[in-house]
Amino acid sequence: MPAKRTDAEARVMVFVDGQNVFKTCERQFGRGLVHPVLIARALLGGRKLVGSRYCSGVPDPRKDPHGNAVANRRHALIRRTGVTVVERMLRYRWEWGLDTRPLGDPAKHVGEVHTVDTTPYE
Repeated sequence: MPAKRTDAEARVMVFVDGQNVFKTCERQFGRGLVHPVLIARALLGGRKLVGSRYCSGVPDPRKDPHGNAVANRRHALIRRTGVTVVERMLRYRWEWGLDTRPLGDPAKHVGEVHTVDTTPYE
């Protein structure tokens, strides 16, 4: 039977969900970007880091060339620090948007007829 590892011998693999970390940091600290190595170091607690994985979506270069370029530069920087970046192309779906600005308070306009503009967006 193998000997039980002590905390000093314990090894850790850290997985970071880029979008969830970004949104949480943005909400908590007013800034969303944080490096996965800093997150991993904060989680170690005296254990040995054996690897980090950063999972992130990448905008389609045909639909959002600027967003794609920004993501590629950020991921290249993260890779240079030894983190494995797992990328997935963002999926887009068609939805309809409603412009509800002209409606106002419905209680004040009972029985009135209003039109609402709809526009398709992804």
